[in-house]
Amino acid sequence: MKNFKYILIAAVLVSASCQREEMNMETRVDVTFVASHESRTKTSLVNDNVLWESGDQIKILWNGGDTMSEARVGDDRSVAEFSASVPEGYDYYAVSPYAAESSLAGDVLTVVIPQNQTGTFAGANITVAKADAENGLTFRHAVGYVEFTTEKVGTVEFCGAENDVLAGTVTVAGFDENELPKCSFDGGTAKVSVEVYEPGTYYMAVVPGAVLNGFTIRMISDEGRESVSYDQQLVI
Repeated sequence: MKNFKYILIAAVLVSASCQREEMNMETRVDVTFVASHESRTKTSLVNDNVLWESGDQIKILWNGGDTMSEARVGDDRSVAEFSASVPEGYDYYAVSPYAAESSLAGDVLTVVIPQNQTGTFAGANITVAKADAENGLTFRHAVGYVEFTTEKVGTVEFCGAENDVLAGTVTVAGFDENELPKCSFDGGTAKVSVEVYEPGTYYMAVVPGAVLNGFTIRMISDEGRESVSYDQQLVI
């Protein structure tokens, strides 16, 4: 009886292995997506025009999987090509940058806006897109922004009131008739922070359409803690 049980277990394992092989035989195609931005979007900012950089990484998603792709950029840096091997017959979505935590379930994207951020424009500029019939991707904002300039080194915190939300998970439930992402969020934190290592201009991503019932900007450095607070409402 003991040997029979081992044989039975082995048969089950072989059967599961065969099923995995069948799943992995899903037909894949090599697709080149041509990507652009809506106004004031993505990796580098030149006179309010946002341009792609060679090597920019995006995540291409479909229901059940995702992959990373890197930009190929020519003389016109307002557009870029992204190639990927993807399963055939799906709707394809994309999130930029690739480093942004994101996922897709059905036709609903989720993107996480972290509390602790790098301060770079490329990192803060989280955008999403859905491929059209010609595999075009028009990336659109899934976040709001806070821009600040500092001459000091330290930690900069941007804080809302107690029940305000600045960071957390943003849900993109499809796109409207103007191809704009339909964003919502539920819960989160009221603070976003950036480590500043040298003087300059920095950017923070916050939930889109955030309504703050007052806010505080705080600098924590070797010189101590400095802050300025405002009690008026702010819509980002």
